[in-house]
Amino acid sequence: MLDSMEASADGRLDDRAALEVMGWVRGGPDGEFWVLGEAPAGLTSVFRMPVTRWRPTKDRFCLDLLLQELRSRGLVVDLGEAGQGAERSCTCTIAESEDEAPVIEVTATTQGLAVVCAAVAYRQSRE
Repeated sequence: MLDSMEASADGRLDDRAALEVMGWVRGGPDGEFWVLGEAPAGLTSVFRMPVTRWRPTKDRFCLDLLLQELRSRGLVVDLGEAGQGAERSCTCTIAESEDEAPVIEVTATTQGLAVVCAAVAYRQSRE
């Protein structure tokens, strides 16, 4: 039961990252794709990510897309790992420039979860 609750929580975080950080909206006939939110009319199909495929908390390709988006905004994102096995933890920090201290620091059990939580927290802190 705990695994399904964790998966559900991770899925909600992934969805928040798509909406709040990436700026995507649901599209397609049944809302089955994430599409560009601010695309010119007729060009929303240029990029489509299946909703069920977007899982940066678990998938390296999706995590790389999220990291690229954050870095394209001029943010400095650093990842670190410590420990092994059950003692392993991953840290993600986000700074607004190389010269500034991080404004967000998150520690989680996986890199994907740390980055998604940090990205969503950073976005929320700017609203």
